[in-house]
Amino acid sequence: MAVNNHNIITFQEKQKGYTLEIINKDGETSVVTSTENCLQVLSPYPNDAIFTINAHYQEKNIGTGRYRKLGEIGQVTSIEVLEAFGAMMGLLETALARRQAKHQEVLHAERLARLVILSCECGHEVSYDPQEHFFTTSLGSPAITCEVCKTILDLETIKQSIQRRTLSLEKELQQQREQLAYIDTLRSDLNNRASS
Repeated sequence: MAVNNHNIITFQEKQKGYTLEIINKDGETSVVTSTENCLQVLSPYPNDAIFTINAHYQEKNIGTGRYRKLGEIGQVTSIEVLEAFGAMMGLLETALARRQAKHQEVLHAERLARLVILSCECGHEVSYDPQEHFFTTSLGSPAITCEVCKTILDLETIKQSIQRRTLSLEKELQQQREQLAYIDTLRSDLNNRASS
């Protein structure tokens, strides 16, 4: 039996003539033009609220689905598909996955923005998230050891290493100052001899 593909219509986000009709258990209806707006309409309802959603193209029904909203009031953490036909098949699941992916991108960007760069004992730069209290790789995922020397990362160890390096640098700086002072003394002596 041949399938007539020209009758299958997919829902086109924010395109003229395409709408989603959301009907709650009390028969109240909302009409939106995108799946993101549909998820926003579901947000204020309690966990386990059931909805019928009809996809339309120019007044023609192109898909129907029944869904259970999962998530506290103000959020949609998941959608349970009770039944879906036509353009509604996979539509909300895809929208929710897209929304969650965007949310993860935002969290990742926020984490990268707050990272503090420290130096491992080997001198390699490591990143630390002061809010989440863990070290990260250069890509922002959690790290237990330094990528270069494989030393276990620990704030106290890094602090002690920085203190040792600071003392060493202070000693070297003091030696450099003493050498400069000695050179100044030698130049002064040479100038005094030359002028005498």
